[in-house]
Amino acid sequence: MAQWATGNRYLTDEEMTNNAATMLTALTSAGWTKNAVCGAMGNMQSESRINPGVWQNLAVNWNLGYGFVQWTPATKLKSWADARGLDYRSGDTQVQRIIWETEEDGRQWLQTSEYPISFKEFIASTESPEYLASAFLHNYERPASFDTESTRQQQARHWFDTLGDGFTFTPRLDDSGMQGSPYYYSLNPFYQSGYGLPNCTCYAWGRRYEITGEAPQTSLGNANGWWDYNQANDIYPSGQEPKIGAIACYDYEPGGHVAIVEQINEDGSVVMSNSGYGSQTYFYLTTSTAAQDYMQPGYFPAGARFEGFIYLPFTITPGGGGGGSTTGAQIHHIEMKNQASMKVVFKNESVQTFVRSNGGIWIPKST
Repeated sequence: MAQWATGNRYLTDEEMTNNAATMLTALTSAGWTKNAVCGAMGNMQSESRINPGVWQNLAVNWNLGYGFVQWTPATKLKSWADARGLDYRSGDTQVQRIIWETEEDGRQWLQTSEYPISFKEFIASTESPEYLASAFLHNYERPASFDTESTRQQQARHWFDTLGDGFTFTPRLDDSGMQGSPYYYSLNPFYQSGYGLPNCTCYAWGRRYEITGEAPQTSLGNANGWWDYNQANDIYPSGQEPKIGAIACYDYEPGGHVAIVEQINEDGSVVMSNSGYGSQTYFYLTTSTAAQDYMQPGYFPAGARFEGFIYLPFTITPGGGGGGSTTGAQIHHIEMKNQASMKVVFKNESVQTFVRSNGGIWIPKST
C-alpha cells in the first residue's frame, strides 16, 4: 500500500527515503527498471524532495510548480486529476499521471538531440542511473538552466545503491491510500466494467495486484467462482491452511465472497481485509479461526461455505536462523530483494532471509 509522507513543507531525510522506496515499488510494478526509477528520482529529489504535497518555494500559486516533479503550472496536474475523479494531492494520483505520460511522447516527454530516446525506451532502459538522470532532466524537466545536472546524477546513484530491488509487503489494516489507487480503479477490470468498490472481487483483485506488483490471473466473475476457476486452470497453489496474502474463497448465493489474509496471529486467528458488494462498506477487517471455518460470526449468511485459500505464487516456510526463532511468529512485513531472495521481518523483531528453490518454494537461507 502506498504510504506517502506529504505536505507543503520540506520532508526530512527519513520521510524522503520512505517516499523513494514507495516510488520504486510503484514504478517497478508498472514495468520501469530500477535504473529508470532512480534516474527519475534523482530529479524528483531536486524538484520536491520526492514530496507529492509541496508547492514551488512553498508558495500556494497555481501558476507555479506542484508535486513530485513540480508540474508547471500546477493546474496541469489538477485539471488532469479532476477530469478522472482523482485527488491531485495524492501520491498515487501523481504516480498514475507519470505512468499516463509514458504512454505517448509529447504529454510531457520531448526527445532531444542529446538524449534521443522515447519515454517508453527510458522506462525500460538499463543505462546507468547517472545517464538516465540526465535524460530525464533534458527530456522531461527541461529547465532553463542545467546547473544542477551533476547533483541530480549523484542523487540518482544514491537511490540506486541504497534501495532494494522490489516491493515491501505490509498488512493492509485500514483503507489508507486506496482512494484513487490504480490497483483498485484505473487498472482494475472490475472497476472498468462497472463493478468497482465497494465490491469484494474488485477489492481482492486490486489488493493482490498491490501485493505482488503483477496483475492477478484470477477469475473475473463472481466470488463464488474464483476457487473453481483456479482449481480448473491450475493457476496458483491453494489449500486449506491460511497464508499471508492468500485469497480466502467462500461459496454462497448470491455471488459468494473473497477476502485477503493480512495477518496470522500467534493464537492462530486470521485477520482478513474485505469489501462488500451492494453496501457502503468499501473496506473492513474480519478476524476468524479454523473452528469458525474462517468466517467471523455475523458477516456471512446461513449456508455459506468456506472453500479454501488461493495462495501467492510463492510459499514462505518458517525456519530458524537470521536473528531469532521464526517458527510460529507473526509476519510484520516482507522485503522482496529480487526474484531469488527476500527478507521476512517478524513481529518478534527476528529477521529471516529466504531463497527460492528450483521448484519455486521459498526456503530459509542457511547461515
